[in-house]
Amino acid sequence: MLGLLPATGPAAAQSPPSFDGPHRVVLRDAETETLLRTYANPLFRAAGVEPNLVRPNLIHIVLIRDAAINSFVSTGNRMLVRTVRLLAAALLAAVILAAPAALAQSPDSFTPRQREEIVDILRHALKSDPSLLRDAIAALQLDEAQKQDAATRAVITGMADALLHKPGDPVAGNPNGDVTVVEFYDVRCPYCRSMLSVDAEMLRRDRNIRLVYKDIPILGPGSVVAARAVLAAQRHGGFQRLHDALMAGTPNIDQEVVHAAAQRLGLDWDKLQRDMTDPAIQTRIDANLQMAHALQIDGTPAYVIGDQLLSGAVELAELQGAVAAARRK
Repeated sequence: MLGLLPATGPAAAQSPPSFDGPHRVVLRDAETETLLRTYANPLFRAAGVEPNLVRPNLIHIVLIRDAAINSFVSTGNRMLVRTVRLLAAALLAAVILAAPAALAQSPDSFTPRQREEIVDILRHALKSDPSLLRDAIAALQLDEAQKQDAATRAVITGMADALLHKPGDPVAGNPNGDVTVVEFYDVRCPYCRSMLSVDAEMLRRDRNIRLVYKDIPILGPGSVVAARAVLAAQRHGGFQRLHDALMAGTPNIDQEVVHAAAQRLGLDWDKLQRDMTDPAIQTRIDANLQMAHALQIDGTPAYVIGDQLLSGAVELAELQGAVAAARRK
């Protein structure tokens, strides 16, 4: 089994390995401890242990040759681990995913005898329970997802004004609603088109939602034509009508398709066509694309609600849940 033992002083982290009886080997190896901490933090959390309690240069790795022992000591406090699986998974994550190459290059790393013992422990653990590695990877992936969510929330907070209150952005629903839903979309995107009825139902059920549209034409020249057309139509009070008409029609959008839709809706085609070429329209589209890039949006649709980013064609209930969460804050 693997354990962590507090060092007795600043110099202890540099002490040579010691052998303390037939059942325990204390290994003082700062590099390995750092790797272990990096890859094991999500597993420490799963075990109910705060990673910040395991401070750098104040621990030793302990290999305990006793299956009956299932605990570890950190910073002077004994903490029971829920299962030995968590610790074994932590060791697997550190050694299998990253440590071997680093250890091979470090002159102050484990001795050959100690490396052999670790490899034997890993081999036995994998044979007896192959799910260890899967659990370790799942824990690491969860930790990475949590970090990404935190980073996204920080970006949303930093660009809140541009996201929520940029003058001239098309708005649907209640202009004075207490919750703003921001939708990044492409007129030609089939998933965005499937959300047209969902958006409408969301606004019908909740009269206090303000929906802001961010056009990001990412599906080729037809998408660019459509985005310019709907943003130009906004200048003539026709955004929502042209937006809905183009999204309900053929996805193969070009100038002729826009012309036909504009005529059906009674929009002035000459003015619309002239406004579509206005550099200010392209500037708005570019700004939307930059925001999407900052949020790491790699597809449409994507919704920003409160400090949450929802990707893809989500269910109405998920949108409503995010709105409710935003209202509680």
